[in-house]
Amino acid sequence: MGNRLTSFLFGKGERERKIGKAIGIDLGTTNTVFGIKRVHTEILKNAEQEELTPSCVTYRNKEYIVGRAALAWRKQDPENTIVSIKRIIGRSFNNEEVQKIIREHKVSYQIKPLSSGTEQSIAVVLNGQEHTPEFISALILKKIKQDAEKALGEKVTHAVITVPSYFDDKQKHATRAAAAQAGFKVQRLLPEPTAAAISFGVDQTRDKSINTILVYDFGGGTFDISVLTMVEGQFIEQAKGGDMWLGGNDIDNLLVEHVFGLIEKEYPGVKVKELIEKLPPEMKNRFLGEVREKAERAKIQLSEQETAYFDLLGMLKDEEGNILNIEVEITRREFE
Repeated sequence: MGNRLTSFLFGKGERERKIGKAIGIDLGTTNTVFGIKRVHTEILKNAEQEELTPSCVTYRNKEYIVGRAALAWRKQDPENTIVSIKRIIGRSFNNEEVQKIIREHKVSYQIKPLSSGTEQSIAVVLNGQEHTPEFISALILKKIKQDAEKALGEKVTHAVITVPSYFDDKQKHATRAAAAQAGFKVQRLLPEPTAAAISFGVDQTRDKSINTILVYDFGGGTFDISVLTMVEGQFIEQAKGGDMWLGGNDIDNLLVEHVFGLIEKEYPGVKVKELIEKLPPEMKNRFLGEVREKAERAKIQLSEQETAYFDLLGMLKDEEGNILNIEVEITRREFE
């Protein structure tokens, strides 16, 4: 994910002192990464000493919590844990993609028209209060700004932010508005596949021949692709596309479906999803949270190993009250 961060330079001396530091931000659907250009692009660590900051917000004890600490609450209180806000920023409530999210229950929190806005406005409900997607994104960006200033030991004022190649003007404007709320002056919004190409040095080549390259960016929540024409380090985006419903999270979901299928083979007549729906709300949320974590962990392990183990013990019971322990070995061949 960090490879998407763009390279950028700003002047030294008096100008640098006036504007403070500029950072690059990959504001992702699932995770956010930030870095700075020195000799090479350097990924900075957040306050938790991690390179990935989950793009997640919750509200506890009269304060907003962002990142890993917020994500931990998803198991217990998914209705008050905001994830994937990037999917709806800059969209209206009546937008077909927004309606798909609602119709297919792709998120656990409530999405509704903003009471104080127009029929085109949109809000998410957190702790019983309406919040715009720009506000939620601003909270994420504010944490990034604070963590960057802590890591660098000086004020950060400007940012280059990556956005999906399919973002329209309204979505880009909303992203700029969120950055402004967080205290950033946006130097540029850069398409994510273009940023990925820059991170691999395509803008440093001095080849005088015309080259066409295909760049794809497979993220946690979305897939983006661009076709770039290059000559002597300069490039033009000739075509772009993407799928906002294809990403690493979808692979996790397929792994979960695979595991459920294996369980139903082991226990004939058992319908795992029906048993999950019958769990008390708190237990159901915890079970689904554990399943998501185990699936992601198995996916990561299978990137380097031939096998991974998926186990979940003592949390699921059949119709007669017998415990169904989930203990499954998944091979890379099955995974692929």
